[in-house]
Amino acid sequence: MASPAAAAKPVRVQEQRIDGAGVSLDTSLYLPATIPAPAVLVAHGFGATKASVDTDARDLAARGFVVLTWSARGFGASGGQIALDAPDAEVADARKLVDWLAQRPEVKQDGPGDPRVGVTGGSYGGALSLMLAGYDKRIDAIAPVITWNDLGQALFPNAASTNPPPTDTPAHGAFAPDGVFKRGWAGVFFSSGRAGQPVPGVSLTCGRFTAAVCAAYTQAATTGRISAATAALLERSSPASVTDRITAPTLLVQGEQDTLFGLDQADANARQIAAHGTPVAVTWYAGGHDGGAPDQGVRDQIGAWFDHYLAGSGPPPARTFAYAVQSGVRAGSSTPTGRTVVAPAYPGLAGPPTTTQNLALTGDNQTVINPAGGSPAAITSLPGLGSALGAVAGRLTAISGALPGQAAQFKTAPLATPVTLTGAPRVRLQVARIPGQPAPAEAVLFAGTSEVGPDGTRTLLGSAVAPLRVAVPADGSPIAVTVTLPGVVAPVEAGHSIVLTIATTDQGYAGGTDPAVWSVAASGGVSVPVVPGQSQTANTVPLVPAVGIGLI
Repeated sequence: MASPAAAAKPVRVQEQRIDGAGVSLDTSLYLPATIPAPAVLVAHGFGATKASVDTDARDLAARGFVVLTWSARGFGASGGQIALDAPDAEVADARKLVDWLAQRPEVKQDGPGDPRVGVTGGSYGGALSLMLAGYDKRIDAIAPVITWNDLGQALFPNAASTNPPPTDTPAHGAFAPDGVFKRGWAGVFFSSGRAGQPVPGVSLTCGRFTAAVCAAYTQAATTGRISAATAALLERSSPASVTDRITAPTLLVQGEQDTLFGLDQADANARQIAAHGTPVAVTWYAGGHDGGAPDQGVRDQIGAWFDHYLAGSGPPPARTFAYAVQSGVRAGSSTPTGRTVVAPAYPGLAGPPTTTQNLALTGDNQTVINPAGGSPAAITSLPGLGSALGAVAGRLTAISGALPGQAAQFKTAPLATPVTLTGAPRVRLQVARIPGQPAPAEAVLFAGTSEVGPDGTRTLLGSAVAPLRVAVPADGSPIAVTVTLPGVVAPVEAGHSIVLTIATTDQGYAGGTDPAVWSVAASGGVSVPVVPGQSQTANTVPLVPAVGIGLI
C-alpha cells in the first residue's frame, strides 16, 4: 500500500526508452510536485521489472524526489542478457541512467554532468546500488535492501574456519573458501532468469542469461563445486570488490528471515564500507527472502535517509542499529507481533565490539552417517515458501532437519533467564574419522541451532543452517574448527534450551554423496551474541512474499 504522503501528493509519470551500455532500457520517470529536485534510482529485484517498484517510486516522488525506475537488461521490455550486476553490463547501464539524469532540467545538479542522485533497491537491486556507488562517484547516498556482499560466499558458503573470525560485529561470517553449493536457491535464481522471450541463437536452457553466467550455473549444478572461472565471475558481481571505494552515506537494510542473503552479508558490507570513514547505519527487519518486504517504518527510514543526504532537509540520521524481535504471539492467523529494538550503534563499527554469552553444551562425541548419494536428505530451507508457512516453517524444518543416524545433537541446560540472540552464534567443533569406517577426504556437514521448550516443541532458528566443508586428517586425529552459525534475532525464553544440530545432509545444498561415517564433538559451549538496546516500537509483520523492492 502507498504511504499517506504518496496518496496526498500528485505524481506525474513519463515513460521512455533510454540507451544503456549497448542495450535499450524500458524506464519510467516519476516527477514530484516541485522541480527541480534531487533524484533517486530505484532498482528492482531479480526476476521482476520496473513495475514491481512502482509503489516505492511513488512514495519517494511524493516526498519530493525525481525517481527513475527501469527494467534491468534481460528483464521485461528491456534488451540485452542477464549478466548478474556485472560492471560492464548492468552497472554500466545504470551509469548511463545517471548521465541521462544529468541532462534533465527536472533534476537538481551538483555540477556539469553531476546530478544529485541516490540509489535504492532490494536484493538484485540492492547489489546494483552498492556496485554503482563503487563505480560512480556521482552517487550521493544509497539504501540497499536484503542483498549480498560476496556472491560467491552467498551461493557457496563455508562456515568453518580453523582460525576463529573476529567477534567485533554481531554477524561476522567465516567466509571460508571452497564452500557448499546452495543449489535450492541457485535453482530458483536461474529458473526465474529463463522466463520471458527467448534470445535468438541462445539455447533455451540458458534463457536470457549471458553465455558466461549460463556456463557458471551449469558447472556448479552438475559438479556441486565452485570452479576458478565461476569464482571469478561471481567476484566481479560482488560489492565486496568495490566497498573500499564507496563514499556515499549508506543505509543497509537486511532481513532476519533470509536463507538466501543472510545477516552476515550485510555485516560484511557494513564493516568494509565503514572502515573507510563512510557514514553507515544498519537496520535488520523481520522479513527477507523467507519473510515479508520492508514495512512502512523501514520505507520511511529510507526516505528520511534521502531527505537529509540528497535534499538537505531534516536532521542528520542517527547511525543507530535497529533490529526486530518477534514475540511469536500473533495478532491474527498470519500476523506475528513484535517490537523494534534500537542500539546506539552497530557494534564493532564505531563503538565497542559485540557482547557475547557462552552457554555450556552437553553431549559426548557422537557418530553421524552420510548415506550413499546423500539421500535421504534433511529439509531445513524452503526457498520461496518460507514466507507462506511463517513460524510453522521453523518447526517443520527443526523436525525434518535431524534425521535418525544422520545428526549429532548437543544441548544447553534450560536457561535461567531469557536471552535474545542477536547475530551469529559460534561453536567449536572437532571432526574425525572412525577406524575401519568409510570416509572421503572431506566432511560436508550442516550446523543449526534450535530453541526447545519444556514440552519438547522445537524451532529451528532462522529456518537456516550453516554448511561447512573441512578436510579431515587421514590418520584419525580430529580437525578442530570454529563454526559460525546462521545470523538470527531470536528471543529464547527462560526454561527453554538451545540445541546445536550437526547433520550430514541438507536438501537445499549439494552435499557429500560418498558414504561416510564421522565422529563429531562440540567443545567449549555455544557463544551467542547479544546487543542491548531500547524497545521503541511494537509492530506486526505481514507474512507475504517479498515483492517489489524485496524480490530475489
